[in-house]
Amino acid sequence: MIPMLMRSLFFQRYNKLLFAILINLAVSSMISATNLTLYVLPRCPYCIKVERFIDDNNIQNIKTKNIEDAANKEELISIGGKKQVPCLVHDNKALYESDDIICWLKDNALKA
Repeated sequence: MIPMLMRSLFFQRYNKLLFAILINLAVSSMISATNLTLYVLPRCPYCIKVERFIDDNNIQNIKTKNIEDAANKEELISIGGKKQVPCLVHDNKALYESDDIICWLKDNALKA
């Protein structure tokens, strides 16, 4: 009876650990598969700050769009409601402010 109980407890813990690992893998793969778009202006110091962070950390899955192109500007406005840059769009949500973008990238893109 005791060995059966110990085996049951072992498998419960093992299953919880396995479940936690699978959840972490799923979240990581979802983030890396997420379409990330950074809207910028070439001479904007805040955009340059974010782009430098992306380059320094070798983050590969971010598409950059210049809002000097009218189509990109309209696309940004339709997503976020304003033409402020830098703007990181993830999961059709706009994130503004360079420090907030860098913080989000540290928490999400670097772990992926």
